[in-house]
Amino acid sequence: TQKAQTALDQTNASVDSLTGANRDLQTAINQLAAKLPADKKTSLLNQLQSVKAALGTDLGNQTDPSTGKTFTAALDDLVAQAQAGTQTDDQHQATLAKVLDAVLAKLAEGINAATPAEVGNAKDAATGKTWYADIADTLTSGQASADASDKLAHLQALQSLKTKVAAAVEADKTVGKGDDTTGTSDKGSGQGTPAPATGDTGKDKGDEGSQPSSGGNIPTNPATTTSTSTDDTTDRNGQLTSGTSDKGGGQGTPAPAPGDIGKDKGDEGSQPSSGGN
Repeated sequence: TQKAQTALDQTNASVDSLTGANRDLQTAINQLAAKLPADKKTSLLNQLQSVKAALGTDLGNQTDPSTGKTFTAALDDLVAQAQAGTQTDDQHQATLAKVLDAVLAKLAEGINAATPAEVGNAKDAATGKTWYADIADTLTSGQASADASDKLAHLQALQSLKTKVAAAVEADKTVGKGDDTTGTSDKGSGQGTPAPATGDTGKDKGDEGSQPSSGGNIPTNPATTTSTSTDDTTDRNGQLTSGTSDKGGGQGTPAPAPGDIGKDKGDEGSQPSSGGN
């Protein structure tokens, strides 16, 4: 402005100098008009901070295909421009709206990609529409809005929808697994190993042929094991046996008749004569 004023003060100012002075004055006027008032600047910076917080690191670090920058970097550029005060609030709002449109599209694309068709085509009980339709409606209405604050509200709604769809996907994974079965069942044919008959639990089929006789004790040795003994013993019925007995079969040499225990059969023909020693 000082340069322009100097040119105007000259009594013999040339046309060129006056033209230059006029250009400088217009530039100064434009800069003053573009400068953000303090209240507008504060409001804009708070708005940009809210958008950055809504994006977080996950969405904020994704790239806007139209600019090649991350969404966080684009918002940082807007903060720097607001601090400089070289643009009007309307210009900042228009730039922010473009960034939010790109964010909405990126978020909707990610939700659709993570949603299987059987879930996406299922109905949302709250709206009566499919999940895919809910996503598309939120994206369309958000991008159609001209207000950056309204776009931010649609972004938050789409993020909430993302959480709901993810829960529906997890629920769909759980359905169809069914209850686990125990035992050795064949899941393909639905058949399993039959349960043992009543009273037969734990019975070794190999012992069926060697059941203990009445009044006897259950043998502790396997039925197939046999042993011999040269000592006299008593069988399971309380009868005395001598010689070798087959414990496995339960049979042995019959006991001698009463009164003959210990008699040597070889002595029967040499009894002492009466009156002899």
